[in-house]
Amino acid sequence: AVTMEAVRACIADWTAAWGRMNVAALTALTDRDEAQPYYLPEEAEAAPFRSWAAVDRYWAEAARLFPGGVKLATSDHIIAAIDDGLVLAHFSMRWGLVPAPGQPGIGGENRVSQIWRARPDGWRLIHHAEAPMATAPWVMGLYAARAAQVDAP
Repeated sequence: AVTMEAVRACIADWTAAWGRMNVAALTALTDRDEAQPYYLPEEAEAAPFRSWAAVDRYWAEAARLFPGGVKLATSDHIIAAIDDGLVLAHFSMRWGLVPAPGQPGIGGENRVSQIWRARPDGWRLIHHAEAPMATAPWVMGLYAARAAQVDAP
């Protein structure tokens, strides 16, 4: 049976793996039997990654660029069964890159869609897509946060 807690635990493991920039842990959360994975990070300029080899190259480059990890916080989880053994997870994700010493950090907020497949050893990721928040509402939120800081004692 699909439980929200089991899939939420997988999302927490995925988040923790990014936080440690642990590529082996990220890999362990994927279903390598899936012939056509779909992985689309926000910053991808080209088509989504459609092979595990391409995902592995992306993760290796991220580990090289951000050895301190990528801090993630997820919220607003919506988890629903979409077929026997398949679960759709949608959530909001705040992220912050931990830069190399002397480099500036950056961060943002995305909406994430993931599909997890039930395997004998647990739920495994086969689909991941990130969509950044629309620019205008995001910038207005930044302005509102700054205004609130000015009003604070």
